[in-house]
Amino acid sequence: MSSVPATLVRLDLSLSVTWVQLVAGTWLFVASSNDRESKLSCYDLAVKPTQGTTHAYLPGRVRTAKAEIQEDGVVLALGLAHEAQAVYVVTLRKPESETPNVFCQLAQLQGSSHVLMLSGNFVGCAVRGGLNIPHLFNWRTGVVYEMEPPPGGLDLPARRSVPHLMVLWGDQLVVVRTNHLEIYDIRHDTRTASFSQVIEVSGIWEVSVCSPVDAPPQSLSFVAISPAGIEMLSLHKLDDTIQLDQSVLVQMPTRPEPGTRRLPAIEHPLICSLRVGASGRRMLWISAAEASADALKYPLRLFQAPITTGTTTENHHLCSTFENDEDPALWGVASLDFDDALGLVTVANVFGELAVFDYGSEPPFREHRWTKDLACSPGPLPPRLSSVSEITVPQLQSLNSSKDPIPLNTLPALRRSMTDEEMCQSRWCLARPPLRNHFPSEYLWAGTPCDDAWLLNHAYDQPTPAYLEKLED
Repeated sequence: MSSVPATLVRLDLSLSVTWVQLVAGTWLFVASSNDRESKLSCYDLAVKPTQGTTHAYLPGRVRTAKAEIQEDGVVLALGLAHEAQAVYVVTLRKPESETPNVFCQLAQLQGSSHVLMLSGNFVGCAVRGGLNIPHLFNWRTGVVYEMEPPPGGLDLPARRSVPHLMVLWGDQLVVVRTNHLEIYDIRHDTRTASFSQVIEVSGIWEVSVCSPVDAPPQSLSFVAISPAGIEMLSLHKLDDTIQLDQSVLVQMPTRPEPGTRRLPAIEHPLICSLRVGASGRRMLWISAAEASADALKYPLRLFQAPITTGTTTENHHLCSTFENDEDPALWGVASLDFDDALGLVTVANVFGELAVFDYGSEPPFREHRWTKDLACSPGPLPPRLSSVSEITVPQLQSLNSSKDPIPLNTLPALRRSMTDEEMCQSRWCLARPPLRNHFPSEYLWAGTPCDDAWLLNHAYDQPTPAYLEKLED
C-alpha cells in the first residue's frame, strides 16, 4: 500500500548527517560533521525547530551512537571516530537560570569507540585502541568489563570485522556477527564477560532488536537482513541450552533484468537500512527492488511493516517514494529512525538534508509534547559538554566560546599541488615522495563519501581509517 506522509520538519544543514534518533516523539538528536568540525544537535519538535534547538561541538565525528530514556533523563552514548577515539556519554539538561537546554557530559572513555549498545549503565563498544575488540563500559562507575575471547580468538575471518550488535539478555550478553551469535555470561564480581557458546546462523548483513507482540516471554528476538530477505531470529532458554528459531518475514526481491542499453546488471543489495520502531513492533527499510541500470531514475522506496512471529508481512507493507525536490535523497547514505507508535519517521543524509515525516495523524500534529520535559532533572548540573571538551582536548585551551567549532585532529588528503613536505604530513604520510602529478583531486583512499576508503569503512564494517602502507616488490 502506498502512502504520502505529511512533512513535519524540513531542514538543510551545513554538515553531513551521520546519525539521527527520535526520543519520546519530541526530541530529535542529530550528529553531523565534515572534515573540519563535528556537531551534536537536539531539536525540540514541541516548539519551532529554530527556537527549540541545542548544539554542542565534539572533538571527533560521530560514527555510531545510541540513546535511551533512563530514570534521570535521556542518555546518549556517542562513539567518536579516530580523530578523538573516545566514547562520550552525554545528557540533555535545562539549567535553572537559563532558558535554553544544554548538553552535559556524564562519562568518557578514551581509546574506545564504535558504540553498539546502550542498556542502563552499560555501553557496548566494538573498538579499543584501534583494534576490533568488543568490551563493556559501565559509564556510571567508569569500569571496563573485559570479554573473554571465543575459541580460536578474534583473529579469524569471521571475527576480524566489528560485530553488528551487542544486546544484554538478563545476565548474559549476546554479540551478533555475520555468521554466528556469541553468548557471554556477565560476571560482576570479576568485572568480566566469560564466553559461553556460539550459535551458527545464516549470513546476517544488518540486524536490530525487536519485541513482537506474540513473542514468548523471556525470549530475545531480532530482525535481520540476510540473503533470504528480512528474517526473524528468536532465542529461547530451555533449561541449560539456548534454542534458535529462524523464519523469513519478507522475501528478498527478485533482481531486475539488465537494461536494454546493455549496462551492467545491478549489484547492490535490494534491501538495506533496516530499522525497528521505538515500540519494537514495526520495522522500516529501504528497498531498491524498483531500481535498474536502464531506468532514468533510481526510485528507492521506504517500506514499513509489522513484526509478527511465524507469518509473512507481505500484505501489510506501507510504501513511500520521495520524489519531490524538497524531499531528502534516500540514496545519499540516509540515516533513518522512526517512532512507530506516533507514526514519525526521520530521514537525513550526507548532503545535510533532514526531514521528519508524519504518517500517523490527520492533520499532522504540531506543537505538542508527549512526555514530560526530559531535560528537567533534579540534582546538580553535570559538566557542560563544551566546557569539559576545553579541558580534555589540548587544541581547545585557547577557545573561549562554545560557539567555536572544535578543530578535528585529521590529516589532509593528498592533492596534486602539494609540496613534498606537505605530502609527508598528509594521510599518505607513509608513502615516499615525489607523488605529484598522480592525484588531480583527493585520491580514492581519502575517506570521502563513496571512495575506496569510505566503502571499506561503511560497507565492510572496518571503522578504523585506511592509510597507505609501503608496498614491497
